[in-house]
Amino acid sequence: MNEALVELGELIAAERSDEVVSTNVAFGELTVNVRAESLDKFLEFLRNDPNCKFEILSDVCVVD
Repeated sequence: MNEALVELGELIAAERSDEVVSTNVAFGELTVNVRAESLDKFLEFLRNDPNCKFEILSDVCVVD
């Protein structure tokens, strides 16, 4: 499962390289760090991209 998450993270980072700061897979979860000003466009991408098709947003964390 981690391999699939790593591949998904790489795909997302490649498709949205101007928005994605970093990706990481740990404890069976994919974490994607995104520039704050790009969050709305990035979330639309995750929902609409045929490779992602995200349906549920479960967590947003902000660090200042």
